[in-house]
Amino acid sequence: MSSLLPARAFTQTDIDNGDAEPHSSVELCTVGWDDSEDYYHQDKESGITLIKVQLRRGRDPNTAHNPAIGQGNQLTVRTSSAIGWRIPPKGAEVLVAVPAGLGHLAGVPVIFAETGRSPSQQSAKRAVQDFGDQNVVMRANKVVVQTNAGHFLSMSDAGGIKLVTKGGSGLLIEDTKITLFVQTGGAPGTPGDVKSVLLLDGTSAELQYKAGGSVVCDAAGTTCNGQAVSIAGSNVFLGPQPTPATPVVVGPVGQTGVGSMSVFCSM
Repeated sequence: MSSLLPARAFTQTDIDNGDAEPHSSVELCTVGWDDSEDYYHQDKESGITLIKVQLRRGRDPNTAHNPAIGQGNQLTVRTSSAIGWRIPPKGAEVLVAVPAGLGHLAGVPVIFAETGRSPSQQSAKRAVQDFGDQNVVMRANKVVVQTNAGHFLSMSDAGGIKLVTKGGSGLLIEDTKITLFVQTGGAPGTPGDVKSVLLLDGTSAELQYKAGGSVVCDAAGTTCNGQAVSIAGSNVFLGPQPTPATPVVVGPVGQTGVGSMSVFCSM
């Protein structure tokens, strides 16, 4: 391996003309070839993506130096999980691992890092993954994002999508049901007291409050349950076809009854 070779300083001639020693190496390259517009190929059958890169070293001394691109040997390499199975943009600077004696074989050298400017939000206390204008796909049986305080977002094939705060309140989304719940009194990771729940599925919607009652809407109608149910409004209409001509009578029935000015009903 190259790490076992005697260390020596490379001259500019070494860098421009290349190093012919038959050992594994890590090469500084740029994506794309200077004589080709296309720079990658995705083979749908094999699932392998091949990318053209050009070494920084090995430039023909008769060619004018262009610091923006590599002008040395041309390699056909593969992308890898180390950079998120990403196809770097043309012209990006990358590090490529080249196995001993196999650099000339398409797809054997592998991109394992991409260099460049650090994201503006990066700091000693902030790690950043910045893919620019590219779309990002994360695929796994289960994905969990969690803060040190205990807030977490979990997505799994079996459990659906769960978003929970450190206090236990949260949201659960399953294939045919959504549950929103508010919990109090629970330490992070421990059960607390669920105070209210909103349940939504394909056949009903239900709102429950532990100390007060519930409202259920389904194909049979809407049902309100509780120790006291109040309806307040400047005009309240009850029944299928209430109108201002059918007010609720307030007071004793008969001639002494008075029609309500705000509550109307029909049979």
